[in-house]
Amino acid sequence: MTATEVKAILNETSTTYDTYFATIVPLLQEYVCDYCNNDELGAGMKVAVAQLARLDISSGSAAGIQSEKLGDYSITYGAVSGTSADWPAEIKSLLRPYKRVVFV
Repeated sequence: MTATEVKAILNETSTTYDTYFATIVPLLQEYVCDYCNNDELGAGMKVAVAQLARLDISSGSAAGIQSEKLGDYSITYGAVSGTSADWPAEIKSLLRPYKRVVFV
C-alpha cells in the first residue's frame, strides 16, 4: 500500500502530509497485518490503515508530530501511539473479517 492510495481513500488532495504518509503507511500496514495475523492486505485492511493515518494526524502531537521547527521548516514524526485496544470500534470492525486465529 502506498501513501498515494491512502490519500485517495481519505480524499486528501493537500500535499501537507505527504512526507508523513510516506513514513507512516508502511508502519501502519505492518501493525494492521500483525493485529490480524494476516500477511495479505485486504480492502478493509487498507481502509483501516488510511483511517489510522487520519486518526494519528488528528490526535496531534500525542501520535503524529513530535516536534516542528519553522525556520527552514523541519518536522519530526513520532511512532503511532497507543495500542490496538485504543482503536475506535469502527476500525476494529473493519479488521474483524480479516483476523486469523493463531494457535500457540
